[in-house]
Amino acid sequence: MVRSEFKSVSLAKKLLDFWLVCTNVQSMKTSDLITIDPDVLGGVPVFKGTRVPVKSLFDYLEKDYSLEEFLECFPSITKEMACRVLERSEAALLAA
Repeated sequence: MVRSEFKSVSLAKKLLDFWLVCTNVQSMKTSDLITIDPDVLGGVPVFKGTRVPVKSLFDYLEKDYSLEEFLECFPSITKEMACRVLERSEAALLAA
């Protein structure tokens, strides 16, 4: 692994730690939602059990796709997983 990959993983973990501190959604633990593994997409946060980057959810929504359209494109992501990520992100933004 090259040095820049370590920085990327470190930054991703810092963001995830911030997310954990700032959120209080109880139904699913963050570890049930997101995986950060240097061997999977170079440590990019992905939905657990997939290779789908969490960022892709926000990219789709930002481009005016519906949640249903995102889920159709990524059938390995459950609606509950996507909703929990959105809820936790909202809580983090509101707490900041």
